Amino acid sequence: MKRVKNPLSRSKSAILLMFVAAGISVAIPACKKDETSAAPAVSQEDASVMVNQSLFSSEGNGLMFQTDNAVSVAGNYSGARQSEGAKFTSADCGVKKENSFVAKSDSTTTPSYSYNILWNWTLSCSSASEPVSFAWAATANISYKTTKLSVVDSSVAAFTVSGLQVDSAFLLINQTYNHVGSMTIISGDSTSTFHNVITYKSSDVKVSKATRAIVSGTAEVTISGTNKKGQAFSYSGTITYQGDYKAIFAIKGGSSFNLTWTNRQ
Repeated sequence: MKRVKNPLSRSKSAILLMFVAAGISVAIPACKKDETSAAPAVSQEDASVMVNQSLFSSEGNGLMFQTDNAVSVAGNYSGARQSEGAKFTSADCGVKKENSFVAKSDSTTTPSYSYNILWNWTLSCSSASEPVSFAWAATANISYKTTKLSVVDSSVAAFTVSGLQVDSAFLLINQTYNHVGSMTIISGDSTSTFHNVITYKSSDVKVSKATRAIVSGTAEVTISGTNKKGQAFSYSGTITYQGDYKAIFAIKGGSSFNLTWTNRQ
């Protein structure tokens, strides 16, 4: 059976970029404005960058990474794979399967890190023992510390993946994903701390079994947090998937922004 992806299969430094992307984008405003102006704590454009990087980064344990893993699990059960020798038996039906990745550095080393990533899934079958759908859940707790940076990141995800039947060309994925992150930057005797919270809930995201790419679907997203001055921000909007690894993030009462991510299949 095909294994899901290892979240540390790439370099730790590359994975770190995904975990702290939101904080970094807050630290770099879209444009310089007068201190006395009523500028928002974080611009809409910067908020869209945070959403793009935190959800759709090609590194780390974000939403798209977890979606890729769920689609990989589906590939073991879907009708398109049965003729190719996927190792499925009726004994898999209703059985909860689990996997994990846990790693921790020596606390005396620099940088130091801790990864605790857990995921599980349970397959549902028809009365004829044909795979129909599965429920997927994942949690991740990450910390990373250097002499100039400290990051704490956690996420919880729950997916329902249906459409495993032989006559279905697409998977349908309904998802909830909650991400909480903080980053502290140390510069001399001063420190700056950023916080962000992202919630995501999708409706009938359609994934092609042939290409394993998202074809269509929508998701409601809320992002909130504080910038380095402790000023609060909050935006909500809708992501509409366009296919071809593209989507549009429309902020309620505001502007729309293009989101993109890399084909990793």
